[in-house]
Amino acid sequence: MLEFYCRKSKPHLKDLHRKSIEKNIEFKILIWGDNMEDMIKMLADAPEEQRKTMLMERMKMIATQPEDQRLESVKGIVMAISKLPKDKMKAFIRTRTDAVLEASDDLRKKIVVARAKISSQIPKEVHEADMMAIAEYMTKWPKEKLDMVMSKMAPIYKEAGLPAPDYKSMVEKIKAMN
Repeated sequence: MLEFYCRKSKPHLKDLHRKSIEKNIEFKILIWGDNMEDMIKMLADAPEEQRKTMLMERMKMIATQPEDQRLESVKGIVMAISKLPKDKMKAFIRTRTDAVLEASDDLRKKIVVARAKISSQIPKEVHEADMMAIAEYMTKWPKEKLDMVMSKMAPIYKEAGLPAPDYKSMVEKIKAMN
């Protein structure tokens, strides 16, 4: 079965569906709505590589937005992720973390700063669950990767005048609990 992920407004879908019936190809079209929650749910069910690719494309689009709109978009993503079942939420946050780390310096900076700025605009439990899921993922990393990531992130927070999350202590706390 082929799966297509696309936006609602694609007029060629009817033609694609007709051609697939003619050729006896089974496929499913999963629609990205304008609703962030719908998009996140759809991506949470997608294979990880596809989720990462689509999330990267979404982050590129968000990075081009004016700051106030960028903050709302990042806030919408974080809030939508928080509504997923716990296992899907953690998997999605791992994918998001990897996508941010693989992004260009400029894209990473815009997304990380937006995420830091919205931390006081979302419920405390959502912020903490999101941060702990990142830290939990980091516990699986070798020390060298953790140090490298921290060295990439620290200047971003410093330049933006924002407090950097203390992932190292969160990681140590999680390791001590296990």
